[in-house]
Amino acid sequence: MSAVQNLNNDIVCGVPAEARSYPRVVWALGILFLLTGSWFAYMLATDPEQIPWPFVVVNFIFFLGITQFGVCFAAIMRICGAQFSKPYHRLGEIMTLAFAPFTIILFLIIFYFGRHELYYWIDDGGEHSPFLNEGFLFWRNLIAQLVFYGLAKYYFFIDLAPDLNKEDGRKGSWYRRMIYSLVPKFMPKNADNPESANRRLYLFSTPILIVAVLSQSLIAWDFGMMLVHHYHSTVY
Repeated sequence: MSAVQNLNNDIVCGVPAEARSYPRVVWALGILFLLTGSWFAYMLATDPEQIPWPFVVVNFIFFLGITQFGVCFAAIMRICGAQFSKPYHRLGEIMTLAFAPFTIILFLIIFYFGRHELYYWIDDGGEHSPFLNEGFLFWRNLIAQLVFYGLAKYYFFIDLAPDLNKEDGRKGSWYRRMIYSLVPKFMPKNADNPESANRRLYLFSTPILIVAVLSQSLIAWDFGMMLVHHYHSTVY
C-alpha cells in the first residue's frame, strides 16, 4: 500500500523528471504525427473522395473503444474492489482524457468530409426515417462523446484531488499547472479527504459505465452499421 501511495505522491499526473528519454520519444512521435497528419490534410484538401473512408471508420471505432475503456477499466475495478489494479487506475483515466480531443476531431473530419461517401441516405432529408437525418446523426454522436468525456474528466478530478497540494499548481509543465488549477474549482470542500474521494469514485463508477455503454453503442451503431445502398450489411 505504501508503494502505491509513494507512486501517487511522486507522479500525480505526468512523467517523473528523471525520465530523460521521455522528451526524445515525444519528439519522435510528434514528428511522425505531423507527417501523417500533413499527408491526411493534403488528401482532404485535394481529393477526399480517394480516401478509404470505411477503413478510416473501422480504425475510428476501434480507437474510440480502446481510449474509452481506460476510465471504464478504473470504474470496473473499483466496483469489484480489486486491490491489485490501484496503480493503474490513473493511467487508464489519463489515457481516456489524453485521446479525447483526437477522437472528437476525427469524428468531425469523418462527418464533414466522408458522410456522402459513407451514407447513401444522407441527402434524402430523413425520408427513410427521422433517425436517418444528417443533423440528428451529427448531434447525437457529438453529444454522446462530449457527455462521456465530460464525466470522465470529472471522474479523473475526483481521483486526483486528494493527491494535490498548493505547491503542485506552481511547478511543472504548463499543462500540469493548468490541470492542478482546474481541479479545486470542480471539487467540493472535502475533496482532499481520501476516504470521501474513494466513496465518490465508487458511487460514480456505475453511472459512468452506463453512459459509456450508451454512447459507445450509439456511435458504433451509426458508424459500424452504416447501410450501403442495395447491400444491407456493415462496412466491415
